[in-house]
Amino acid sequence: MQKCFELCACHGCRMLIQSPGKLPGAVTLDNIRNHRFSRNPTIARVFSAFDWVRELNEGVDKIFQEMDEAGLPAPEYENDNDYYLKLVLKNNLTQRVPRLRDDRAANVGNVGNHVGNTKIQLNETEEKVLELVIEDQSLSAQRISEILGVGKRQTERTLKSLREKGLIFREGGTRGFWKILEVPQDQ
Repeated sequence: MQKCFELCACHGCRMLIQSPGKLPGAVTLDNIRNHRFSRNPTIARVFSAFDWVRELNEGVDKIFQEMDEAGLPAPEYENDNDYYLKLVLKNNLTQRVPRLRDDRAANVGNVGNHVGNTKIQLNETEEKVLELVIEDQSLSAQRISEILGVGKRQTERTLKSLREKGLIFREGGTRGFWKILEVPQDQ
């Protein structure tokens, strides 16, 4: 007998969520966003009794809405020979960042790089480093230096400047990753 396990894994700019079993009832990959049917009716009844859900399958539609609002590609569902249901969420920052910048530009009447209503000036090196960090949050100062062809010390000063401006934050040490706190909009 083979054991089946839930799986949730992050790979670079995507997340994979895998659940054993097939799609329930009349749900297909084509109608998964709109068709209401619970894979586990017992859990659904308990969640409904505690008002933790309003309706069946609301999570699927919510995922689609949140991804769209964030400017990310639509979720991708796969039904692997009715053995596993897979959900892939892609965090395409090169697609998302320009959209976020456009959204902020629509909300802020001034021209320039802004975070909220505060104008932030970025020099050319800061802009390049920020773009690299947005694209790959795992980059080290050494690797950024190599990509840009500048000294490691200059890169470290630039990263410090971006941190002080509240644009990035380092989570963890040398094996950590960069968190993007705010994305300034283009001029």
